[in-house]
Amino acid sequence: MPSHQEARQVVAQAVAQVLGKAPTLAQVQAVQAVCYLETKYGTAVPPAGVGSNNWGNYHWVEGSKNGRATGYYDGADATSDGKGYAQKFRTYATPVDGVADVAGHLNGSGALAAAIDPGTVWAVATAMRKGRYYGDQRTPDEPQIERYGGALESIVREIDRVCADGGKGLSLARPASAGNALLWLALAGGASWMLVQSTKGGGRW
Repeated sequence: MPSHQEARQVVAQAVAQVLGKAPTLAQVQAVQAVCYLETKYGTAVPPAGVGSNNWGNYHWVEGSKNGRATGYYDGADATSDGKGYAQKFRTYATPVDGVADVAGHLNGSGALAAAIDPGTVWAVATAMRKGRYYGDQRTPDEPQIERYGGALESIVREIDRVCADGGKGLSLARPASAGNALLWLALAGGASWMLVQSTKGGGRW
């Protein structure tokens, strides 16, 4: 598995490519944390997925654009109630291409804007939830944000320490409740919520 420092170089390049300009540290941390949480930088995949460069664990959907993917490998996934099913997953020519799809999805959902204003892990998690990046869409938002935001918080804390970011990236400050981040972020105007239709894995950007 790439180290956090090695992954930082890949992520920074991919986010800059998507934004068309140098990203902020908070934006890079946001994408890096998601890539680690989803696949441990492309390594938490089945044998068929080794070398796929699919850092976002994105499904391959027949008839869709499938982002920057060049093909797919055959794997398996599970529904929210634990029922398994066969599923194709995207493959990419390079790690940067794979991460660029993650960055593009987060940018479309408003999560990269939220990384700047209000600039917290919880704002990012909220924007991602509103963009349907994670969680069962049939369940309430608050527990989903609490779960995913809590995982991101732990990872960002580790990345900040290992990469010697000095706490200058994403804030770990929590709202009164994670669910209140929905209202908080809307009031802050930090995200547009515009995103291509998506579902867990299969319809991601």
